[in-house]
Amino acid sequence: MAIYDTGTVTFSGTTVNGSGVNWQTANNPVRPGNTLLVMPAFEAFTVLRINSATQLVVNRAPTKAISNSAYCLLLTDALSNDALAQRVSEMTRYYEQQVNAWGQLITASEDVSIIGPDGSAVKVPSLKKLYDGLGAKADKSDLSKKADTSAIENLSKSLGTAAKKNIGKGYGSIPLSGDGGFIAPGGDTSTNENDINSLFNKFMNSGMIVYRNNVDVTNNWVHPKYSPSLFVPAGDTFAAISFPYDPGQGAVRIFGGRRKNDWNGKALYSRALWDSVNTSVDGNGFIKKASPIVKLFRDGSSELNSESQGVTTERVCEGVYRVSGTLGFNADAEWGGPEGGIEVPLDRNKQPLVWVDYEVEPSGDLLIKTYHRAHPSGPTFARNNKPGYDDGMPIDIPDGRWVDLRVQMPESQRQVKE
Repeated sequence: MAIYDTGTVTFSGTTVNGSGVNWQTANNPVRPGNTLLVMPAFEAFTVLRINSATQLVVNRAPTKAISNSAYCLLLTDALSNDALAQRVSEMTRYYEQQVNAWGQLITASEDVSIIGPDGSAVKVPSLKKLYDGLGAKADKSDLSKKADTSAIENLSKSLGTAAKKNIGKGYGSIPLSGDGGFIAPGGDTSTNENDINSLFNKFMNSGMIVYRNNVDVTNNWVHPKYSPSLFVPAGDTFAAISFPYDPGQGAVRIFGGRRKNDWNGKALYSRALWDSVNTSVDGNGFIKKASPIVKLFRDGSSELNSESQGVTTERVCEGVYRVSGTLGFNADAEWGGPEGGIEVPLDRNKQPLVWVDYEVEPSGDLLIKTYHRAHPSGPTFARNNKPGYDDGMPIDIPDGRWVDLRVQMPESQRQVKE
């Protein structure tokens, strides 16, 4: 038995209105005499009349309100002669519509409407309309007869030599975005020069250009290989900037130079930029050369920079900390030499909060020792008095502060910085 249960129904007396339905499709038509079942209400009705594709009239009103309810139409009732005859008649009418529509596709001059199995109409162009449309197209031989080439010739002249250039990366061609040089994604100008002047002379007749040199430059000019770089010319002077792709290659570096008539471009200076990679801010807010730094905290934990990786720290007891994995303190004069590689936290009056001492154990580890530091000659608020601690007694690093240690790393672990 065929059924139809698409959409929902709402009753208004004996009139049934459907939502999302089509009760007059060619393949599943609703007919008088069909049974309408409304499942949630457990009621059955007989179809008396079909007013439209979305409205029916049934034999009685429901016993209670029915709105937006699921339903089921039994399309094939008892196998009566009347039902069979009506079904055959409907199918015959549908196929007659199809045959007529296909005939119109061949003979009609405009669009033809074809009814689909679901009752929807689809408009398609007739064959004659398609053929007439193709015939209206100009063939290739007609174009040269109809075109006015004088306008094209005048346009070519007004564009100058650019109209006769090819696009591409080759010399004398017009590059497209992404082809190379400054506009290329990542740049594709690659060089292999180990002399700084030979490198820059390659670009003296260029505009601003992105490049990458694939070898290290020698002769005391630091220009790390594979570094993305930018060359900027301006008259007889130029500048360049190199960005190391790896922090172990050193600092971002700027070069400058000049070009004269009797010699090619010559680099005159190079300078390194200080940034967050090659500098460190100590516990008191001062910037210092970074490599390699250990920040030692109250509980024995630490914070390492890229050059002090491998160092371990621990709190041994109150005011005593062990630092392992170093060769002692760095001898850089900027930090005060081998005895000056320690920065202690200061109070707001720039007075040290702790005394600090150190020992080198036989294993090479550093023992950092911190002691309470009082300032008895200062005013009361600046004496740094701590209950239970006299000046010089062992005490942990103040909470929330740290001691900066500039250490010397083994050669196998050290990363060269500029």
